[in-house]
Amino acid sequence: MACPYSFTIWNWLCSGLLGRRINPDWEITLRSITRQNIERDDSLLLRLALQATIYGIWRERNNKRHQQSPRSVLLLTRTIDKDMQNRLQAIYHGDESRLTEVMQRWSRSTSIPS
Repeated sequence: MACPYSFTIWNWLCSGLLGRRINPDWEITLRSITRQNIERDDSLLLRLALQATIYGIWRERNNKRHQQSPRSVLLLTRTIDKDMQNRLQAIYHGDESRLTEVMQRWSRSTSIPS
């Protein structure tokens, strides 16, 4: 059974990259991400986003277990988005044209509410 909290985050972050292939079933999602015919940049973004999403949700669960105030889906999604931007800047440090290209692709792919 899919978790609405985690799927909302994933949908807001990656619906533009996965399109109709986005699915609340993580096994289907993993198969979609590891397909051979995904564009190289999209594959990188999806893999980094999956890692950042899992880590962000795990930290949120851990924080709740230690009686910290829970964050909304929107706030956690924005935190993961910022983490993604930081990771991309680290990966493409020194290659401004590639950084700009990948950051624009990431920015166009997300649908995080204002």
